[in-house]
Amino acid sequence: MFYHGSAADAVTQGVEIAKTTDGQTLTDVVWQQNEGLRLHVDGSTNQPGEYRTQPEWQVNMGY
Repeated sequence: MFYHGSAADAVTQGVEIAKTTDGQTLTDVVWQQNEGLRLHVDGSTNQPGEYRTQPEWQVNMGY
């Protein structure tokens, strides 16, 4: 989910997490406290247990 203010939307497109321009070093994108990416777990279907996952990142328009 991507939070912005008091609302949230499912992430269906890319979200910028870092940026740079030619000849410059990579700069992190920092969101404010009440915005940005967050994990959402559907509370109606979770079961007790131990879970693990690994996020998958994809670089678009990068070299």
